[in-house]
Amino acid sequence: MLRCFALTLAVLPFSGFAQDTASGALALTAQPAAAPVHRMAGSSPGSPNPKISGATHLRPLGFVPDLLFDGERDPLGATALNRNETTVQNYRVAEGTKAYQLTIGQGVYWSWGGEIPWPRTLVKGETVHFQGSFYFPSATFDWTSNGEGAHLKFLRFRTESASGANEGYQDIYIDNAWASGPARDGHLKHIFEGSAAWTDSGVNLAKDRWETIEFQVTFDDVPVDAGGQGRVRLWRYNGNQMQLILDITDRKTLVSPTSVAVLMYVFSYWNGGSPQNNVMQADRLVLQFDQSRLVETDAQGNKIIGGVGAAGALFRDGFE
Repeated sequence: MLRCFALTLAVLPFSGFAQDTASGALALTAQPAAAPVHRMAGSSPGSPNPKISGATHLRPLGFVPDLLFDGERDPLGATALNRNETTVQNYRVAEGTKAYQLTIGQGVYWSWGGEIPWPRTLVKGETVHFQGSFYFPSATFDWTSNGEGAHLKFLRFRTESASGANEGYQDIYIDNAWASGPARDGHLKHIFEGSAAWTDSGVNLAKDRWETIEFQVTFDDVPVDAGGQGRVRLWRYNGNQMQLILDITDRKTLVSPTSVAVLMYVFSYWNGGSPQNNVMQADRLVLQFDQSRLVETDAQGNKIIGGVGAAGALFRDGFE
């Protein structure tokens, strides 16, 4: 499989950026995340008519995550994501003063968003938990995907055999009106390519607001309902809390007991090619492998990354 991202991730804890003398690639060495500072974000130079347009729902995390990427903690702007199409901007921000801007050109198929390698592979019985905040502007983003199933790849955990062969992704997809009608525009759904079974969340993402999503997978070739640990959960921020919208307990999450999970993609490639020049924003991307350090729970008592729900940072919006 083609991988065009030049990021290697060193062992925690974080000491900054280094350059691989052999490849020239930037290597990110992760650092403990400082508590976010909530303050008004400045406008970017030349941004049109910046103005206060609302408040986000993010607040400081209650723990130090294993991995955290945003405009402040990733100052080169593209190490966690594709360095060719991702920049840092400060006119649409969910937390702090900077956030990522992701772009993809019209007709482009591969290479947007990016790959986040993990410090180590995960094996049967282990869990990965992701949280990210995303802004899809209606003026500059169309998530229509009209090829290969007509849905947009969104959040992806790669699984492999013990020998490194691709065994499929744990995928969250975004559906669209072109494929499925207006009622399902922005609809979130899950599939594990290793078992080829879809599950609908019943929930649509909205444009023109910050959407915060959490995605958790416990890896096992035996699902919870059959006495194993294989489980998938998905949360979306709604009603001042992280709301559980998927809890899949009847499907395996690895192909075999020796399979592993190795990395994450945020997007990756666009089925059918991007319908236009698309621009969106992302902020506070968190990956947690040690679930014991999570300190918040949802309404059902499940541990979550959290850090949402209180009065958040105001942000400036230079697009509208």
